[in-house]
Amino acid sequence: MWLSFFCIQLHFAQSVTIPRFPDDLINPTAQAQVAFWKRVFGEWDSHDAILHDCRDLQIIYEIRKDPADLNAWLTGWRRSLKKQGKPEASACLRIQRGQKDRLQSGFELSKRYMVRIEEILQEEGVPKELSRLIFMESGFMRSARSRVGALGIWQIMPNSAKEKLRITNTIDERRDPLKSTRAAGSLLKTAHDTLGSWPLAVMAYHHGIGLVKKAIKQVESTDPVRIISEFKDPNFGFASRNYLYEFLALKDTNITLDEGLPEFIVVSFPRRISLRQILRDFPTNEMDLRALNPHFLEPLWQNREQIPASYPIRMSGISLEKFKELSKRHSF
Repeated sequence: MWLSFFCIQLHFAQSVTIPRFPDDLINPTAQAQVAFWKRVFGEWDSHDAILHDCRDLQIIYEIRKDPADLNAWLTGWRRSLKKQGKPEASACLRIQRGQKDRLQSGFELSKRYMVRIEEILQEEGVPKELSRLIFMESGFMRSARSRVGALGIWQIMPNSAKEKLRITNTIDERRDPLKSTRAAGSLLKTAHDTLGSWPLAVMAYHHGIGLVKKAIKQVESTDPVRIISEFKDPNFGFASRNYLYEFLALKDTNITLDEGLPEFIVVSFPRRISLRQILRDFPTNEMDLRALNPHFLEPLWQNREQIPASYPIRMSGISLEKFKELSKRHSF
C-alpha cells in the first residue's frame, strides 16, 4: 500500500489580483539613504570598508581596501572630528563593508529557486519583490543561523515557524527554500493586514509587528519615512532604521534566472522509511535527494532515524508510474 502524488514544475495562472509594492514611497532625503545602499550592493565589494556617518549616509569620510586595523582607523577619525569641534559626528561614525560580491554569490545560489519563490509569494498575496528580503536576511544561505536561533534563507525564528513549519531533530523545514517561503509569505501577509501597508510589513519582518505598532503610536503617523526619522527606542537602532532602505535598494534588482528546479514527484509512504531504503529500492541518488530535500537533517542521512509515515518526499529521475510499480514490488 502506498500514497503518492505528482508535482512537476508546472504552475497554473490564477485569476487573482497580483499585489505590487508601492513605487512612490520616499522623499528626497530618504532617496539619498537608499542611494548609499545601492552603492553598497552594486559598487563596493567585501574588500571595501566605508567609513560614514551613522545618520546621514550621504556623509562618507573615507573608503579603504581591506584596512589592517579597523579600530585604529575609527579611533583616528573620532579624534580628528573632535578636534574639529564635531563631537556629535565623532560619536556617530560607522564602518560598512561592501556587499556586491556576496550579493552576486547569493543570486547565483538562488537562480534555480527564484521563479518558484516569486510564484509562492504571489500565491500568498505578497508582492514578488519581497523575495529580495532573502538576500538581506541570509544571502540565500540555506544553513544560515543567527545568534538568536533564526534559520534558513528567510531567517525564521522557531516561535514564528512552529505553526507553519515542521521543526524536529530530523526535519527542519526552515532549511527548505520553498516551504520556508510559504511560511515567510504568510508572516508578511499577516503583517500587511495588521499594519495596512507593505513598507510597514517589511519593517515588521525585521523587528516585529509590536515594535512597528509602538512606533506608529509614538510618531502618530503610519508614514515609514517619518517613523524611521523620528521613532526613538533602544531596540530601533541602525539596522532597524535602514532595513526598509536596504530593501528599496534591492527591490528592482534583476536576477539571471536558471531553468529552475528539475522535474520531480512528491511521494509519501504509509509507514516510516529510511533514506537508505529509498536509495536502494528506487532509481534516484543521494545528491538529487539532498538537493530537493534540504530540510532533511543528518540523522536521516546517516540512517540513525527514519522519515515519518506519510511525510512528503521529493524525488527526481523517476516517473509516477515507475514509482507505483516499484512501490508495489517492494510491498509499500
